[in-house]
Amino acid sequence: MHDGGNAVDASITGCLVQATVQQEMTNHTGTVTFLYYEAATGKTYQLDAGGLLVSDLAPFRPIPPGTGVYASGVGAPCACIPGFMPGLKAMHERFGTKPWAELCQPAIHWATKGHEVNSFELMVLAQSYEFFLYSESGRKHFAPNGFLPEVGQRLPKPELATALRHLADEGPDYFITGGGRMRSVLGHTFVLRDGKPWISLGTPGNVDCTMPQVLTNLLDFGMDPYAAIDAPRLLPLEDDYTLPMESRLPSDTVAGMAKLGIRIKPHPEYDWHMGSFQMSWRDDNGTLHSTTDPRRAGKAAGF
Repeated sequence: MHDGGNAVDASITGCLVQATVQQEMTNHTGTVTFLYYEAATGKTYQLDAGGLLVSDLAPFRPIPPGTGVYASGVGAPCACIPGFMPGLKAMHERFGTKPWAELCQPAIHWATKGHEVNSFELMVLAQSYEFFLYSESGRKHFAPNGFLPEVGQRLPKPELATALRHLADEGPDYFITGGGRMRSVLGHTFVLRDGKPWISLGTPGNVDCTMPQVLTNLLDFGMDPYAAIDAPRLLPLEDDYTLPMESRLPSDTVAGMAKLGIRIKPHPEYDWHMGSFQMSWRDDNGTLHSTTDPRRAGKAAGF
């Protein structure tokens, strides 16, 4: 944006970079959802670039069930054509202003140079060890010297850098697109005031129950944005009347819930499966602010 690009250019670049440096969570063959307010027209646009399910394919399961937390479990195996790159292509064609190749350069830089591994990334890689290292290419990519990287170590991805250079030269069609729709819960939201965006927030992970909790904290309880994000979260009440929840409740609250016949099932104090909210908002003076969730890797910044 310093060089004359707009917010959509920055979003495309950010998606490409995140999929390069945070591959324990995402990659360039995932999905993209896009919520955009166009100030010039006052219109809001939304895009759901989920994967496409291909009908009539033979059963396909590249990794056996039970091989790490990301391996598919019960149910018929299926193949999905990713929606990530078609989504970025649509965003760029409709709203982008910078050349596509220029938007790819930061991702190429980090794939070539390597980012510094953080503690959250290493934790998820360790938990998913069987999944990532099942294939020869996975072992080469995530454990290039036969070991998972250490915190603070740079992790270059030379083969990914080569693929990203092709992406820059040939455009988003370098990644294959192709029949039915995947169902997903969208994790981004605008809260409007007088018809204009007031709060923008989004999260991955259990969106169906975590987004209402944070919105309730903000709109009903009037909590500060960071406090609304930081507050303990819970999953839906289970059939046996246990309530999965981050274990930061006072003991008297837990006891009171027990008297109602509801037993708290303690989760980690900050459970990364409860999502990772990123939020921006305008105050009464029109000043923009942002904050980020402590549950995963993230940092608020601006210029």
